[in-house]
Amino acid sequence: MTTDAHLARLEAALDDLRRELDRLRTQRRLPMRQTHRCSACGGGRVLNITILADMTSGVSSVPLSLVKEHPLFGTKHLGPLEAFVCRSCMLVELHASDLDGIAPDGKTVIEHEAPAEPAPESTPYR
Repeated sequence: MTTDAHLARLEAALDDLRRELDRLRTQRRLPMRQTHRCSACGGGRVLNITILADMTSGVSSVPLSLVKEHPLFGTKHLGPLEAFVCRSCMLVELHASDLDGIAPDGKTVIEHEAPAEPAPESTPYR
């Protein structure tokens, strides 16, 4: 193989790697909740546990939720959780069923906002 042919093969492989890297950078992994497919192993058998419960000190159970408020009487569970579990690799994704009544307070509920993504850098090799 000549040096020019070898160099052309290397440049073609490099172009393929760049395309794959761009695809991976822009690809957004969708949750099992939407795809019913595991984002980790690709498995297509997913369990949806609609109510997650935790045992109290007695024999009763309480739903797992993001926030618990304690008004005068009883407990309010805000942001009930549900789980999606891959049968193949057993990855668990937790999702809130709704966020009604949950507001950031800066202490137990803190809201973060991702910064804007910078434009990709241009290189002299493109």
